Amino acid sequence: MSMHPTSIVAISVSALALATLAPTGCGGSQPPAAAPASSASSAASVASAEPQGPCLPTSVKDATLAHVEPTTAGLLVCYGGRDQANIPCLTVDPGTGQPSASSTWTRPAGEPGKHRGVYAAPSDRKTTYTVASTAADLTVCKANTAECRKVKPEYAAQAGVGFAEDYKTKDADKSKSLTRQYHAAASDDGKRLFVLDVEPVKPGDRANWNVYGDTFDIDSGKRAAHVPLIGNGGTSNSLTDPGALWQLVWLGDRVWMASFDAKDTTSEQELLDPVGGSLLDLGAPSFFVPEGGLWVAGLAGTNGDLVKLVEPKSLSNVAKVTLPSSTIAADPTRGLLRAVRRPDGKVWVAYANPPGTVVIDTSSVDSTQPVTLPICKQ
Repeated sequence: MSMHPTSIVAISVSALALATLAPTGCGGSQPPAAAPASSASSAASVASAEPQGPCLPTSVKDATLAHVEPTTAGLLVCYGGRDQANIPCLTVDPGTGQPSASSTWTRPAGEPGKHRGVYAAPSDRKTTYTVASTAADLTVCKANTAECRKVKPEYAAQAGVGFAEDYKTKDADKSKSLTRQYHAAASDDGKRLFVLDVEPVKPGDRANWNVYGDTFDIDSGKRAAHVPLIGNGGTSNSLTDPGALWQLVWLGDRVWMASFDAKDTTSEQELLDPVGGSLLDLGAPSFFVPEGGLWVAGLAGTNGDLVKLVEPKSLSNVAKVTLPSSTIAADPTRGLLRAVRRPDGKVWVAYANPPGTVVIDTSSVDSTQPVTLPICKQ
């Protein structure tokens, strides 16, 4: 994941080049049956001569998801190692969930092997309004225009906190080089600005902080809300580590807050009511789809994967779907869950170990049934 994410209004999935093969199955064509010696042996020979349908090679049993992409024929799901160039794939039918064709996908040169999932970070969205920060003020501009407003908080930005930098350093020269700017995000309507007010517990204490969430009216520049997040009754989990990378995004009337550790391997994510101060802990989802009436989060784990449905208005978990898959314990950061939002509003989730897909219909969750993808016979 890029350490410098951008924000979006509509999430999209990148189209990557595919090398499509004829849907003859992973096992290739079958040899013709020998002439039967009896009716019984004839039936057995005919059965063995039937070609396999589209299937994945046995190597995918311990492989992670390498690529997921919607196509006109359904959903393309590919499984393979991070160092593997040509990845085996199946196209999954949107109606039945069954595979309709086998193919391969060529990993583009330079693509990172580590994946969090298509919707792991809402901060990958394109933004309607951009926010530029100095150490003393913020400038909010409508994207690609000169239409800007300036907001000046009553407090100065802190250096280093929330930028994955060595905030504990005592070296004066190093301290001066740390990032000194605000963490802030503008709402999609351009009316509100959310800013983290980071305050040391004691003057000069670079290890302990109180953090507040401030909502400003952009036109007037006045602060409309001030809620505690860390210290003084604050309960945020995503902002507890001042040495992590903090991220903020407005999602409707909610603010998504996340922190990623210095190695970009784990994350904590939350949804915040920026006025009332209520929080919903999302954990560390492999993907998060904040669209529609119910938002969808996928959480991978060595004891089993699951998909949660989140109601953003009440900030509550309303349902969960247990998957038959689980994260590979030897490498839990590989991101075994991916999601694609379909044109009909349903969310299509692909998983690994074992490979399969499931369509999440937020209007009728009880009918959700995962479909395991076939692995070629030896």
